[in-house]
Parts: sequence; C-alpha cells; structure tokens
Amino acid sequence: MKATTWSVAASFKVHILGKIFYFWNLDNFRNLDLFNQLYMKFLLKILPILLLFSGCVKMKIYRAEKLSRERLEARESVYVQELTARKNESANFSKTNGELNRTIGTLEEKNRDLQDEVDAKLRQFGESKGQLSDENARLRGQIQFLEDSLGGQNRILQKYWSAENAQAEALNQVYDALGERFAVAFSNGVTLEKTESEVLLTLPDPMIFQTDGITIGADGKTQLVRLADHLFNNPALTVEIQAFTDNTLPTKLKFADSWDWSLARAMAVCRVLVRELNVNANQLTPVGKGEFFPVASNDTKEGRAENRRTVVLIKPKIPQKQ
Repeated sequence: MKATTWSVAASFKVHILGKIFYFWNLDNFRNLDLFNQLYMKFLLKILPILLLFSGCVKMKIYRAEKLSRERLEARESVYVQELTARKNESANFSKTNGELNRTIGTLEEKNRDLQDEVDAKLRQFGESKGQLSDENARLRGQIQFLEDSLGGQNRILQKYWSAENAQAEALNQVYDALGERFAVAFSNGVTLEKTESEVLLTLPDPMIFQTDGITIGADGKTQLVRLADHLFNNPALTVEIQAFTDNTLPTKLKFADSWDWSLARAMAVCRVLVRELNVNANQLTPVGKGEFFPVASNDTKEGRAENRRTVVLIKPKIPQKQ
C-alpha cells in the first residue's frame, strides 16, 4: 500500500509540475529548493485524499504479511546459527577423532614394546627359575628368623611396658596416699613431688628437729607417725631418709663435718621410725648429704634454716626391666 501511495504521489507531482509550467514562466522556478518546498506543502494537503482513495491493499493484510515475513526471517536466522554450530561441531569432532587415532597408534606401538619386554623377562625368568627357587627358600628362612626375633622383642617390650605401667600406678598410689596424710602440713612448708621413678617428701627442719639440730621433738614424731603408718601398710616400699644441713656445725655437739652431722640426723629419724613406730628396718636407708646440696644461700639465717631439711625418698618395688 505504501508503494502504491508514493507512486500516485509521484504521478501527481509530475502532473502538477506540468500545470505550473503552463501557467507560469519557468524562470520563476529555477530555484529547485523553492520548488520542493512548494511541492511538499501541496503534497501534505492532498496526501490524505490520496490515502483515502488508494485502497489497493488493505492495512490488515499488509500487517499480516509483514509479521509473517519477520517471523520467517527470524526462523531463517535461527536455522543459519544452528547450521553454523553444527559445522563447527563437525570440524571439532574431525579434529578430535584425528588426535585419538594418533594416540591409539602411539599406544599400540608402546604396547608392542612392552609385550616384547615381557617376553624377554619371561625368557630370563625361565632360565633362572632354579636360582630364584633357591633364593626364595633362603629369604623365607631369613623371614622366619626375623619373625621369631621380632616375637621375642615384642615379648620383652610387653614386659617393659607392663613394668612401666606398674611403676606409674605404684608411684601414683604412694603420691596420693602421702598427699592425703600430709595435707594439713603443706601450709607449714612440707612439699610432695613425684618423678618418673620416685616420690619425694620434704620435711623442713623446725618440723622435725629441736633447736640443737639433732634431737627429734614431739612435733617431729607426730609428722613421722603419718609416714610410718603408710610404710607399715606397704612393706614393699624402699625408703631413703636423706638429711641435709647448712655449713655451720652445732656448737654444743661435736661433729667432724657436715657429713657427720647430716648422717646423724638421718639415723635419728630412722631410729624413731623403727624403734618407736614399728617400721621394718629393711625398708630404710639413712643418707647424709651434708652442706653440699643447698637450696638457698648459707650467708643468711633464713637461708641456712631452709637448707636444713629432711627428704624422704620413696621408691616402689616394681618388676625388673629386661
């Protein structure tokens, strides 16, 4: 319809131009732009009339054909895109197929080489089968020997671990029991320690000995009663009574040196435990450490008092390690 309308308009343009030339001199229209302006004004006035009477194609039919054409063009575009994608996929497939064929060829060649190598090894194995049998028997003998040795080592380790566990359990029992018995004395300077193989109970000098440095008073015997009860109920325990001194010997008593003094203090503790508190003498060993293991300076009164101490070293009896 649009083409028809414009063709009619063009025909009118020619017709009107001829009429204008007829009535007016052509020299008045030498300016083509002026002519076009006049023509467009005329066309705008007459175009509605032309559109009204140019009904060769109805508007609905034109729109339907236009919509159908646009759909066909869109579908054609989709088909072209799909065809292009299929061509690309086909090219990629051809490329991949070629690469796979080359890989297969390489693998087949490697397979032939491996097969040749296996055949060669089998021939060598057949030639040395007897030697391998002898070597196998020898290795089996060595393996059996190692397994027997390993079994023996495992048994030894099991005994060792059992002894370790028994030792740890015995130490814990001693530590816990003495902790309960001396709990009230911890605030007065008594200390309790546990190592991998022994328990150490440290008793400060004023708690055991009187001012002369050798006599055990009533308060000292009260502390030793707590220790004696535990030793009496556990006769398998072995105990060292270690006595430590400072570097100043008592003036009223005659000792050769601090060793002599410390040993006398340790023996005094052992005598009270055995003669008065019924501890088995086989459990006790007095040890004099003298002045040679100080924990504080001997230059002050307080330091010397701290160095004078009695340590009860308890070792639980456990199975011997093998």
